[in-house]
Amino acid sequence: MDEGILKPAKIPPIPNNISPSLVGELDNCGLRYAWQISKEPGQLPLPPKVKLGTIIHRIYNLASKGEITIANFNHIWSTEVKKEEDKMSSSWLERNFVPLIKTVSEFELKRVQTLNYISRIPEKRIHPAPVKSNNSIEPEKYLSSENWKLSGQIDAIITTEQGTIIRDYKTGKVYEDSEEGEVLKNSYKNQLMLYAFLYKQERNEWPIKLEIVTSQGEVIDIPYEKSDCENLAQNSLTKLKNLAEKIESLQKDTLRIMELGNPGDTCTWCQYRPNCPAYKDFRKKNAYPEGTNRFDLWGTFNGLKKSRAPFIILELKIEGKLISIQDLNPILHPILDKLTENDSVGIFNAKISRNKQSYLADLSTVLYKIT
Repeated sequence: MDEGILKPAKIPPIPNNISPSLVGELDNCGLRYAWQISKEPGQLPLPPKVKLGTIIHRIYNLASKGEITIANFNHIWSTEVKKEEDKMSSSWLERNFVPLIKTVSEFELKRVQTLNYISRIPEKRIHPAPVKSNNSIEPEKYLSSENWKLSGQIDAIITTEQGTIIRDYKTGKVYEDSEEGEVLKNSYKNQLMLYAFLYKQERNEWPIKLEIVTSQGEVIDIPYEKSDCENLAQNSLTKLKNLAEKIESLQKDTLRIMELGNPGDTCTWCQYRPNCPAYKDFRKKNAYPEGTNRFDLWGTFNGLKKSRAPFIILELKIEGKLISIQDLNPILHPILDKLTENDSVGIFNAKISRNKQSYLADLSTVLYKIT
């Protein structure tokens, strides 16, 4: 991707399988799922706290393999952080967030929580069964259905004398609000139920327990019914088939790409917003909810103004009105000096000013020239 140049959206390839970890994405938006599973690069950066979560997840998996202890924790933590930061530094969208220790407010807290979890592993590994010499753990185990349409990698399969426990690690928020209060995210419950289905497909037995382990070390048990797992798997495969048929229609030019999207509240953190015609159409027709602090704007380039060094003010013409975006740093937005009058421009993740008369850029703001 050319830095700051947004080219027309690509029609995604037809997906031929579904992963339990992405079943929630398939439910929310078929277009996002198709782009994501085909490894289409996102046009917006992931929040730095998500990057830290990726690091913690890798460390949990290393711990499951017995490759990390309290003694070598600090070295492995530093190594994994550097590995992730090196990847981020090679991306014009993510290099703004390096080093993570400065852009993730809870960096040190998460490090300590991860260390605390590592220190408790001897008790947690076979939770809640008593320690037995023939207990075992299979980390990062890949399982698939008979037709390979459903497949995914389980973080840990723990074998005890009582039966098998399937465990998944989550480093972000695991609860969501509901009328009954905070409940486990439904997408996470479905993910573990699909893992149970896959385990039955490969091992011809059902696990005795499904559990999620959070970054705070909390172990969350997920009760399930075998028939619910089977129905969920069948429903997911049906949705995959329907999505494949729609993408085939896209390729035959009998369906518009915007008809594949499902814009709404779930778009807030989607990396594909800039290139999604369904989202752009939705955003133009629907006002932002009260209290929104991040905005996406589309307009034509009207010029640049000097501001306090090193910042620049960008003027956009939107529906006949001039709108200013302040605090743009040319180092972070390489397309600024290449814009010419009346170029189509998109600004994403802009903050509104206190007087609500202009917008402000920060590390999360992305500027594109739209071709």
